[in-house]
Amino acid sequence: LSRNSFPTLPLTPGAVTRTHLAGMPADRARLASNDSDEPSSIGETGPALDLKAAFAEFVASFMFVVIGCGVACDYGAGTPTTKLIVALAFGIGILVLAYAIGHLSGGQINGAVVWA
Repeated sequence: LSRNSFPTLPLTPGAVTRTHLAGMPADRARLASNDSDEPSSIGETGPALDLKAAFAEFVASFMFVVIGCGVACDYGAGTPTTKLIVALAFGIGILVLAYAIGHLSGGQINGAVVWA
C-alpha cells in the first residue's frame, strides 16, 4: 500500500471538511466543524451526573458489603470450607449485582466511576 492510500484527517483548526464528518454522529460532527473560539455547550461545565446510575451504584455497593461481610461474619474463616463459602459469596454477589445494575450504570459497583 502506498502512503497516500490511507485517509488522513487535517491537523489545522477549521480545516475539517464535510467528507471527514460523514461517518460521525451529528452532535460530534457539529462540534468538530465548529471553528469559532466561543466555548461549546457540551463539555465546558463538565458531564451531567446520571442520578439513576449513581443511585444504582450506591445500592449495589451497599448490597455487596451486606452480602459479603454478612456471610464472612456468619461463617468466619476457620476452615478451608468456610473460606470457600465466603469467597463464593463475594464472587456470586458481585456477579449478580453487576448483572442487575449493568444496564443502568455499567455495573462497576464503584460509585467513584459514576461521579468521575
